[in-house]
Amino acid sequence: MIIGKPISIKECKKGFILKGVENHRVYIKNGKTVRGHYIVFYDHLDGYDFQGAMITSTDYNNQKNPLQEKHFLGKNSIGKTYLVVYKNSYLVKAKLHKFHQMGEFIFMGLLTDEGVSFLEEVIGDLELVTWEQHCANNN
Repeated sequence: MIIGKPISIKECKKGFILKGVENHRVYIKNGKTVRGHYIVFYDHLDGYDFQGAMITSTDYNNQKNPLQEKHFLGKNSIGKTYLVVYKNSYLVKAKLHKFHQMGEFIFMGLLTDEGVSFLEEVIGDLELVTWEQHCANNN
């Protein structure tokens, strides 16, 4: 996988940090800039859709789990810096159904083994939900 380049879902492994091109478009809503969030790949579903978690920089109502710098790899094996590294990052406590229509998907970074363990602790036992279901259940 090449940092900043498209990756197929079939190539993804737990802990890959992705950007869904369609899901990551910047737009204005009610006068505020809205940006998509990065996705941490968790597991395959059907070869197209997958299970994932969302990284955010805001801890809304103390409902997010804080990530730490040690959860992110900074560089790959040839010394190239990943495009997503720790920056006041939180993991949304939801195992999300990520739809292939959010892609194409760009490989942006990678969690460390400790980061993958943290991911498993936070979402491993949760039911798979859509983003809309998660929002409805947490408002």
